[in-house]
Amino acid sequence: MPDQPTEEQKRIVQLELENETLKKDKANLVAEVTAKGKALDESKAALTASQNKAAESEKQNAALKATVAAKDKELEQAAGVVSGLKDELAQKAFGTVELPTVKVGKDTYELVGGNFFYSGREVSIEVLKEDAKLAAELVKEGFGGLRKLEDKK
Repeated sequence: MPDQPTEEQKRIVQLELENETLKKDKANLVAEVTAKGKALDESKAALTASQNKAAESEKQNAALKATVAAKDKELEQAAGVVSGLKDELAQKAFGTVELPTVKVGKDTYELVGGNFFYSGREVSIEVLKEDAKLAAELVKEGFGGLRKLEDKK
């Protein structure tokens, strides 16, 4: 009965099949480890690039903070100058311009705009003070060059 395989031959065939399966599994595992190693290398490269970008961003941030601090200092100095000028302006005594006045009846009017021409003649504050009728006529007509002063109560 030489046609029948012996137990030893069966065992060899079985081990050869297991060996082939193990070789395939090994090849698959090697391919998987290689792919994961490549992915790890890519991740490391991306991490390094991100770290470099973060370091550059930190440098830019520090430079911008320094610029902002300098601008803030300039702004404080400018605000100090403005404040000083405001104080200086407030301390200066402003002379008030008093316009010439004329009495018409009980009321006092100031001559706004200086001399003017009326009925073909030049009218000044002196003319109005000397000619009460003219002053009264101008007030009656509502002449805008004479402004009534309000009584200070």
